[in-house]
Amino acid sequence: MTCSSLWADDFESILLQIEQNNSTLRAVRDGVEAEKAENHTALTLADPEVEYSHYWGAPSAVGGRNDFSVSQALDFATLFGVKRQMARSKDELADVNYEERRLEVLMEASRLLVDVVYYNRCLDRHRSQQQEMKRAVELSEKAFKAGRINRLDLNKPRLALAELNATVAEEEMLREEALLRLKQLNGGNVVTIGQIDYSVPQSMAHGRLSVNKQREEAEQRVAENEVRMAKSQSMPQLTVGYASELTRDEKFRGITVGMSVPLWNNKNNVKRAKAQQQAARSKQQDVLFHIQSEYENQKARTERLRQYAQTLAENVPELSSKVVLHDAFERGDISALDYYLELTSDYELQHKALLAERDYQQALVVLAWY
Repeated sequence: MTCSSLWADDFESILLQIEQNNSTLRAVRDGVEAEKAENHTALTLADPEVEYSHYWGAPSAVGGRNDFSVSQALDFATLFGVKRQMARSKDELADVNYEERRLEVLMEASRLLVDVVYYNRCLDRHRSQQQEMKRAVELSEKAFKAGRINRLDLNKPRLALAELNATVAEEEMLREEALLRLKQLNGGNVVTIGQIDYSVPQSMAHGRLSVNKQREEAEQRVAENEVRMAKSQSMPQLTVGYASELTRDEKFRGITVGMSVPLWNNKNNVKRAKAQQQAARSKQQDVLFHIQSEYENQKARTERLRQYAQTLAENVPELSSKVVLHDAFERGDISALDYYLELTSDYELQHKALLAERDYQQALVVLAWY
């Protein structure tokens, strides 16, 4: 067993497939496109207003009057491009929301891949141990027939074999559960993993630190544009147009200019927007601080797990004595109890090494997504 993490192309290809096929990510992508379309609505000036009026004179000798007018409201937020800038910043925020969901899905998939490889390794080891324990049972039966051990000693390796059989069945079940979850994440497409080498998704870009920095920048731009929007709404709104008044004897034509002064409706809007901007900045700085702290803790934890897994990986081959045990028991040099205890102790150490390697690989996966 090795504590190094080997890159495997099939792991990366599985994650890419999941990214493409995952139904949740597909729904989020569609939602992002719909949100962007909504962000880019109402970015133009308001529709012009056209009005026509006809008046009948009294007495009839006065004649009638025809009034016609066309007016256009001028929105400073639209004229100065503030609305368009706001739409772009909201688009960036929608993309960040997708990236965060993408990270969650691919993180789960990566950890499941580690679990499947772990169960592959366990099954490979335990099936080998099954053969060894079957050999132990045969040796015990031979010793029992020769009168060297009693039935109690004979039953111990049989019990150990039964426990191994149950362990293999449980690991096969847990492996199938992990593969079933991977199938669900892959949009119903079967994922097949037969390898026993670990790999970490190092090439999948945009980890938590990067995405949260993008979120901070996007939310700041949204907040800045909120302030600009509030300021533009505090400015007088102009309306320009053309009007004509036509009677039988007189004709009047000219331009019209109107102004709406926001005295009460937008009161405190700028103050509110600035407060929200500061709150967004403080919130994101706090989030980034906690994520950075989590990253440092995870890095230290990963290193501790690496050292522990490496120590066990180096000691297992040196401490394994199953071959010597078989020969010694067959010759009658050790008792059945000692043989059973030493063999099961050897198996426990091997499993502890497999578990330590799995924990280290899981920690590496988490670290890779920061």
